Parts: sequence; structure tokens; C-alpha cells
Amino acid sequence: MKPYEWMKEGGGPYGGSPEKEREEEEELANHEADFQVEPNARNIEGIMHYCAYTGKREKLYEYGAKIIEYTKATIKEDEIDFFIATDVYEYYGIFHYYANEPKEAIEYFLKVFDAYPEHPSLLEYLIAAFVSNGDYEIAKEHIEKFVAEEIAENEQKGSYINTHLFLEFGKFYESVGMYDDALKIFLLVKKLSTSVYHDYYFDLSHIYYKLHDRGQAVENMKKYVELRPKDHEGWGWLALYAYEHEHDAEVAEYYSLKCLELSKNEKEGYSSWEESIHRNLSIFFANADDFDKAFHYLKEKFRGKYGEQAGEWIEMLDRIPLDQDPDEIRNMFQSIMEFEASDFASDGIIMEFVFKEEDTTTTESQIKPADISALLDIGSISDN
Repeated sequence: MKPYEWMKEGGGPYGGSPEKEREEEEELANHEADFQVEPNARNIEGIMHYCAYTGKREKLYEYGAKIIEYTKATIKEDEIDFFIATDVYEYYGIFHYYANEPKEAIEYFLKVFDAYPEHPSLLEYLIAAFVSNGDYEIAKEHIEKFVAEEIAENEQKGSYINTHLFLEFGKFYESVGMYDDALKIFLLVKKLSTSVYHDYYFDLSHIYYKLHDRGQAVENMKKYVELRPKDHEGWGWLALYAYEHEHDAEVAEYYSLKCLELSKNEKEGYSSWEESIHRNLSIFFANADDFDKAFHYLKEKFRGKYGEQAGEWIEMLDRIPLDQDPDEIRNMFQSIMEFEASDFASDGIIMEFVFKEEDTTTTESQIKPADISALLDIGSISDN
């Protein structure tokens, strides 16, 4: 479990199946038995590791006290603080972090950094604990200090820059809505790196989208699907971003159909992605006044979602006369969508697109709201 899964709620990263839990218990028991015979560093590490990550509070502090006593009795005085920090306080902090007790986690992590300022991996946990505690600006201060020191050391000594960690900090910024700071980190990584992983473009695309730069969102998602052409999610997001940028239903349809093809290959049955894409496509074409395609994709959604029970929904669509004013058709289309969403599960990313209020770039093309009474023969459907 990575600490940059910022809002982790307790319980520790391990566990799951009964077999896994038994393995963890056996491993801990072995380390405890070995510690009684020979309390060396390996056994100390094993006990504290398993107690911290599996949520064993009492045993963690019991052995923490033993290890502190052992360390003071066996380690040179000028090294005691270092070993207590890395063998005990580090695991206290990790335990409290996964127990969703960020204040206590921060307290112990800072004790570790006092004794070991250059700890190679704990900074992620410290930042995550600050985030969990709502201390975003303090987290930002630590990130900026670390980034500046890494760059300065690289310029002076040619040392390795941990750009992977930079990206994790960028994800932190993104997760709490600090999109400008996230963008700065991501662009810095691109400047410092000779190459980046494909997921870089996926994350960068989302950041640009949140900053309302639809053009860059599209360009970076295109780079992502070029590198990972079999990822249906990339094609789905590309369809959405491209439509918002260009308002071209046919372009969005091309990307959407790629998503549908790949999604069907990956999962049996009708997936939530297929449902969302069909719903998106129906909206794209309704906005373009192409109601034949709009209703075609809406029918596909109903068939996939409701199976044999889709007949009444499809019959309702078939009874809508398409030779009337487009605004009237759109009103009825919207009513059907809203009525179906009111009785059944909503549609994830698509609901965000269609009904979001803060986005002014698509206001003119969004489907106009309609009174639910405009829906044809609504009574027979609502009674079922």
C-alpha cells in the first residue's frame, strides 16, 4: 500500500483473504519467537513491520518499549536516537497513519526526521499524514523544500533526482484540488527526465482538464493512448475531452467506439464503462440534432443495462416523433434521461459532464432542461 493513497481510512494495507491473514499471523509469530532467542535487527524489523501494517496497537507499543530498552543497552550512545527513530518511531508513525490518526503519525514522523533528516522513503508518509490532517499548506512547504534541495544537489554534485517521488507529490496536489501546483510539478518532471512513463500523460491530461485547458487535456490523452492503445479508459476519457474541446460528435464517436471495443474484450457482461459511453454518445448526437444516432445509442444503453426488461424504454423512444421542432425533441430526450436516472443508478463520469454547473465552455451545447410531464406515456413506465 502506497502512502500517496492520500485519504486511506484505517485498517492497514494488509489483510483481505483469511489465507493472507493467517500468513501474516504466522510470520509475526516467527519473528516474535526469534526475537526471544536473538533480538537482532532483522527480528526487530519484522515484528515492528507486521504490527504497524496489520493494526496491532498493543503489541506494537509493547515491542517498541522492548526495542528501546534493548537499543539503549546495546547501541553506542551517539547512535541511540537514530536507531530508536528508525526501528520504533517510524513504525509508530506508520501505524497511526493507517489507523487514520494523522496527528499522532505526524508527531512520530517528525521525530524520525529529527534523527534522520535524509530518510529515503518516509517523506511520502509525512506528506500524506499532513494531507489527512488537512494541513495542505504545511505539506506544500515540505514538498517545495524537498524539491529545491533535490535540484540544488543535482546541480552541485550531479546526483540522482527522485522524479518518481515528485510525481507522487503532483498527485497529492491533484487529489486536494491544487491543480496549479500539480501542473508545476508535472512540467518540472518532464524537464528533468529523459523519458516519462505512459501514466504521466494520463495524469497530466486530467490536470489540464481540471484547469479548463481542454486542448492540452486532449493532446496529452492522445499521447497516453498512443503508448497504451489497449486501455479502454484512456479512449473513454479522450472521447469526453475531445468532445468538450471541439464539440464534434463524430470525432467523439470514433474514440468512444474504440473504448467500447476494448471494454467488451476485457469484461463479460455490460460494464459501467459501456453504459457511460453509450449515454455519452446519445448526448453528443442529441446536442448535434442527430436524433437518429442519439436514440440509437440510448437504446443500446437500455438494452445493455436492462436486458429483456428494456422493451418499454425502447418502445417509449420509438414513439417520439422526430419530425417536430428539435428543441421539443431535446426536451423529451432530457426528460427520459432524468427520469431514468431518478429511478436507477446514475452514470459516473457522464453525469459530471452533462449536468455540471461550473463549466461554461459547454453551456450552449448542453441539452436543455424539460418538464418531466413532456415525457410520453410516462405513467405506464413509472408504475412498473
